[in-house]
Amino acid sequence: DGEGFYAIPDVDRLGPFLMSVISDSDHWMFVSSRGGLTAGRGDAGSALFPYETDDRIHLAAGLTGPVTAIRAATHDTAVIWRPFTEPPSPRLVRNLYKSVVGNQVIFEEINHDLGFGFRYRWAPSDRFGFVRTATLTNLADRTARVDLIDGLVNVLPSGLDPTLYQRMNNLTNAYKRSEVIDAPTRLSVFSLEAQIVDRPDPAEALVGSTAWSSGLAGADLTLDRRAIEAFLAGELAPPASLVTGRPGAYLLTATKTIAPGENETWQIIADVRQDQRRVVRLRSYLRATADPALDIESSVRDGTARLVEMLAGSDALQRSGDRVATAHQF
Repeated sequence: DGEGFYAIPDVDRLGPFLMSVISDSDHWMFVSSRGGLTAGRGDAGSALFPYETDDRIHLAAGLTGPVTAIRAATHDTAVIWRPFTEPPSPRLVRNLYKSVVGNQVIFEEINHDLGFGFRYRWAPSDRFGFVRTATLTNLADRTARVDLIDGLVNVLPSGLDPTLYQRMNNLTNAYKRSEVIDAPTRLSVFSLEAQIVDRPDPAEALVGSTAWSSGLAGADLTLDRRAIEAFLAGELAPPASLVTGRPGAYLLTATKTIAPGENETWQIIADVRQDQRRVVRLRSYLRATADPALDIESSVRDGTARLVEMLAGSDALQRSGDRVATAHQF
């Protein structure tokens, strides 16, 4: 899309390493080359995914953050493909891209056996929060029908102190509430039933994290992580619009038919520290907007432009005939 990216082909041949993804606002994200991550706004108390040390982040792939599973037919046999989690194979190519500006990272896996490519991008938006854009591409010369499940797991409610879930994670699960508050827009809120205090005092939890999605028309939404195991077993888990006492999840399931050379793209957007007024405003916006994807991409581009302006004040915009040297200077 006209932006420069550093590329690491066959990234799974390297040991895991940690990256920071920056923004023009108060977002922070530390993501492993394996896909596990922690992210939030402001401080660690406003985390979207648990704030952990880098060794735990490397082990969190598939347990915290994005998860994807795809069921496709090949030679009259249904095959389950779990991008970024299966052992390395000559038939799987994994590439990593990070923008020169530093505010976007893209994970890509190409499955030559199935003839599919899957990629997702993380990017910050001051207006919307954290934007994950996923794309499934049919690289084969035949039309393909696929079942898929994709989303986020271990989503934190806002206001949970890291020292609590780092020391006694299961206790904090007992306070968690995940709820779909607007089914047509797939808007969900992840909150605490009450603040976790060791005193007999009332302590309301008045902010939460939100998640919603754009694209993947006709998809079903469930907030129950157990839907992943059901999908892998070939079963249909009933949609769960309210889950209490367990870690938060936001999972979309859909069946799609994709023509050769075409793709299916969708976005999942999550944010933290949302009070009731902001949630109502977001719900009104989603109900009134036919295609939020246009506003999302515009917000991401605006954030990139502001970040370039900020860095320009630190002598970042030098130019030379060497594109890599120019990027390194930036």
